[in-house]
Amino acid sequence: MDYSPRKIDIRLLRQVVKAKPPETPKEIRDKAQGLVLRHQPSGHASLYAVAGRGQRKQICTAHDIVDDTKPQTLRWAIYEARKYQGKAAAGEVVPVEKGKTPTLRQLIDLTVAGHRFRDTVTKGEPERILAAFDSILDRQLDKVTPLDLARYAKKQIDKGRKPASIERPARTLHAALEKAVEWKLISSNPLHGVIRRKQGRLRLAEIALQPIERRVRYLTPEEEQRLREALRSRDERARDYLLPAVITSMLTGLRRGELFKLTWGDVDSRSRQLTVRASTAKAGKTRHVPMNAEVIEILKAWKPDGASDKDFVFVTPTGLPIISPKKAFGALMLAARISDFTWHDLRHTFASKLAMRGVDLLTIKELLGHASVKMTEVYAHLQPDRHQAAVALLHESSYI
Repeated sequence: MDYSPRKIDIRLLRQVVKAKPPETPKEIRDKAQGLVLRHQPSGHASLYAVAGRGQRKQICTAHDIVDDTKPQTLRWAIYEARKYQGKAAAGEVVPVEKGKTPTLRQLIDLTVAGHRFRDTVTKGEPERILAAFDSILDRQLDKVTPLDLARYAKKQIDKGRKPASIERPARTLHAALEKAVEWKLISSNPLHGVIRRKQGRLRLAEIALQPIERRVRYLTPEEEQRLREALRSRDERARDYLLPAVITSMLTGLRRGELFKLTWGDVDSRSRQLTVRASTAKAGKTRHVPMNAEVIEILKAWKPDGASDKDFVFVTPTGLPIISPKKAFGALMLAARISDFTWHDLRHTFASKLAMRGVDLLTIKELLGHASVKMTEVYAHLQPDRHQAAVALLHESSYI
């Protein structure tokens, strides 16, 4: 892929969306239109408006523009870039003063040594901070306190929010402050010790709040049967990625991000394994996940003629990588009459079925790619007889 400066047009955007992600972030600059196209190792490609040194703003992703179902267009992106440049010329885009600690709001749009904060986090995380912590956005980073997090958590608990909904913005805020420490904007993370970094859990009990139990939702046999029927019915009407993706996820336990970054080179029918690359794995380690006969057969039927090892396994009908299956998956849940169920719960279903069939937690940990067996212990309650079976091995007669 050529990343030299040139005009950014729709053909280039399509080329970048389908291209293999670079090993390090790359940028294509279009000075005439005031645009920068940034391509990340994660595969995400975003368009930015550029107004000057240290002044840039993310407009949208390249996928948003090339996807005909999305409202964004290249003409609109150019208009947004010019509007941003106009604001910068009028002095409305204020950079952080040198030597002064930035606020949380300034951090979100900050660029340090050529690295933009928005490019260092997952898409949507800056907006998550803006929405969840609006009361402290204009506070300097070193003035944020654990009490702010406690107030946020208590407010969400009182609203009846689910644990994941409470934890995710808190983890995002913690990660943002860690980045500020890395960039030497602040000397230490003011929320250090409030987040259990390995498990990503809020220490709510330590700040005088009730602890949050992690949610484990999995399909019952009846729900799984309805899900499969809904998938078959949908596939008969309009064949797309959803049936093979859902079944593969449910029978391998892959995370959604790992699943949609699989290429055909990662699928080995001979060894009956899927390879999750270190670059796409959450734990940063390559692992091999076994495939059963059903997964092998489904992927074999799904693979298009002429597909290369570099092609993504799951793509849209127009050949684009899958960014978010939320809309299609939501419609599937309605058709299957299944409520309170997310894509990640397919992974819970995989692990829960293994636990209920007596598979030990260490094996489940390895299959899921957990960094620690403590993360796998959420499935321990599904093996109520394991302690009794262990003690039964010490039968009195064995000593006579």
